[in-house]
Amino acid sequence: MRRIANAGHEIASHGYGHQLVYKQTPEVFRQDVYRSKCMLEDLIGKPVIGYRAPSWSITEDSFWALGILNELGFRYDSSIFPFKNFLYGVKGAPRFPFRASQYCKDAGDLLEIPPSTVKMPLLNIPFSGGFYFRALPYPFINAFAKQVNREKHPTVFYLHPREIDPKQPRLNLSKRDALIHYYGIRGCKSKMTKVIRKFNCGAIRDVLL
Repeated sequence: MRRIANAGHEIASHGYGHQLVYKQTPEVFRQDVYRSKCMLEDLIGKPVIGYRAPSWSITEDSFWALGILNELGFRYDSSIFPFKNFLYGVKGAPRFPFRASQYCKDAGDLLEIPPSTVKMPLLNIPFSGGFYFRALPYPFINAFAKQVNREKHPTVFYLHPREIDPKQPRLNLSKRDALIHYYGIRGCKSKMTKVIRKFNCGAIRDVLL
């Protein structure tokens, strides 16, 4: 963590226990996020101002979490996915940054920064990270990112470190979850390398705040 921070990158919080927010009580969530924030700040000696929920799990059932993030001193959250599936997402959520007070009156000035999607006639299409990034051919990712830029917004890409390691130990998962976790792993690093070379990239704190 110190090496990453000293290299100029932003360190944000993903929580401590990596549990779905909507399966926690507000107090359990508060303790988990506070523990993570304090630990990271002690390690890097800098404020941690951003948060992203495990599996995008701030949904209609857990909008209360936005108020707690504001209470704990976060400046932005990036947990509300504007695409609904079986695990996460908020149908009709804005595609671009907005004030989280839209969903929680206690969120104050907390800024919500969604992962990028492209708008289609019936739904928003994810492309900028995770399974969607691994499953799509690079020309689609490139075209969709340019479309977001033409709408005068930065594209929010995201990547788990495990997604560039084809030799990682495999978990014993159901066929559905194995597909979500591992499909396209072998080509993921080369796609992200192309993104970094093709686009002018930066941290959320530097680009969107």
